[in-house]
Amino acid sequence: MERVVVTRTGDDVWSVSHEGRTISVHATEEQALSAAFALASDRQQEGFEAVVVVTAGGVKTTSTTRRTDS
Repeated sequence: MERVVVTRTGDDVWSVSHEGRTISVHATEEQALSAAFALASDRQQEGFEAVVVVTAGGVKTTSTTRRTDS
C-alpha cells in the first residue's frame, strides 16, 4: 500500500509527499488535501491501494482509498 502524506511544515505551509519524497507544497490545508487525494485517486486508477495520511500540529489522522472493481 502506498502512502501519500500531507504535513503542516510551518505557518501556512503544507507539503504533500509520496513514498517519502515531497512532491508539492501548498499555502492551505485544503489545497494540500486536494492534491493528495487526487494523487491517491490516480494511483487507484492504476490499480494500487493508497493511504492518505494527514499530520498537523501533532494530530495524525488516516484516510484510505481502496481499489474497487467496477
